Amino acid sequence: MTIMAVDPGNVQSGWIVCCGPDEISGSGVMDNVQMLEWILDGGTPGFSGLDDIPAAELLAIEMMRPRGQPVSRESMATLIWIGRFIQAWAPRRHKLIEREEVKMNICGRTNVKDPNVRQALIDRFGGDTVAIGGKKCRRCKGKGWFGPGRPTCGECSGHGWYVRPGPLHGISGHSWPALGVAMTFYDQNHEPEDGLCEDITRKAHPS
Repeated sequence: MTIMAVDPGNVQSGWIVCCGPDEISGSGVMDNVQMLEWILDGGTPGFSGLDDIPAAELLAIEMMRPRGQPVSRESMATLIWIGRFIQAWAPRRHKLIEREEVKMNICGRTNVKDPNVRQALIDRFGGDTVAIGGKKCRRCKGKGWFGPGRPTCGECSGHGWYVRPGPLHGISGHSWPALGVAMTFYDQNHEPEDGLCEDITRKAHPS
C-alpha cells in the first residue's frame, strides 16, 4: 500500500510517500497551504514538480496526545491544520498516529528524543553508510571522469559515487518524523482492512 505520512506543523509540514516499508518514493517539507492544495489535488503525481511521486492510497498523520496542560498557540494552530488535511483527504482513508506510538514502535520506549528516533530509523535501514550514503568519489569528486580527455574514473567506474545514495538520502528536517509515522503504520498494519481508518465523511454525515 502506498501511503503519504505527514508530520504536521503550524506553518510547515514534513511529508514522505512510501510504496511499502522498504520503498521510499519521495520526501520534503511544504508550507501548509501548499500541502493542503496537494492533498486536495489527491496527492497525485505532477503537483508542483513532484512528477515521480506516486499517488497515495492512505494518509497517515501524526496526532498530539491530550496532556491536561495548557496548549500553545502553535499547537492549537497545528491541530487546526491536522483537521484541514484530514477533511481535504476525505473520503479516502486516513490514520492518526500519536508521537508516543512512534517512539514506542521505533525505539521500544517513549522517553526518547527526536535524534534517538532518527538514529533508530537509520539503523533500521542498515546504518549511516547504507541508509544515507551519498558520498562522492574521492578521486573524480563526483564527475565520473578523471584526467585529460575525460576518461572514465577507474575508482567509481564512472557513476561518481564512493558510496551510492541510500534509501534515506535527502531526508531532512520534519521529513524524519514523517518517516517514523510511515514505518509505524506499516509495522502496525501489515494487511490493512476495510474500516481500519476512520472516514470523516461518515463521521460528519451519519446515516
